[in-house]
Amino acid sequence: LQPRDLTDENIKVLVDQGILHTVSLNENRPNDFKPIDKAENLRNLNLSGVRVTPARIKSFAIFKNIESLQLEAVTLKDEDVKTFLENYPKLKRLVLSQSTLTTAIYPILAQHKELTILEMEKLPVTEEGLKMLASLPNLNRLNLAGTKATDEILKPLAESMSIKSIRAVGTKVSDGLVKEFREKKINVER
Repeated sequence: LQPRDLTDENIKVLVDQGILHTVSLNENRPNDFKPIDKAENLRNLNLSGVRVTPARIKSFAIFKNIESLQLEAVTLKDEDVKTFLENYPKLKRLVLSQSTLTTAIYPILAQHKELTILEMEKLPVTEEGLKMLASLPNLNRLNLAGTKATDEILKPLAESMSIKSIRAVGTKVSDGLVKEFREKKINVER
């Protein structure tokens, strides 16, 4: 659902019928979220490219059933992500690609045990940070495309019991590491 394509009244009907599950907000509706504020069945929230302020983050706390959150190309502080994660205990998919986060995000992400898919394209990446992510019991897909990932940085992921797929396009990961990971049943896309 792209709210810019619907009237507030149409959105209200979808909310009232409990059939609104996905919303993609964009810069065309930067301040008005009233049409969706009672969407208790909302599962997917896309805020990519939207200006996210602390007040907005607080206003999104009403959506307790969010399972997928996209924050691609959003100016964020690491603590903002922590607030989202606290608000969304059912969150399984998180897209943080091309945002303004720092390596301080890793301990925050490591606390959210429900994550199954994490997209961190073009974000800072460290061996210590990936060691924290490797401990997530449900994380099975990790996107590190366009990062400064190297064999050394990615090594901790080989010990993960849950990771099945790593996207490492545009990194310095070697063929040798790709082979090593495949032997451990971890697919690496380069």
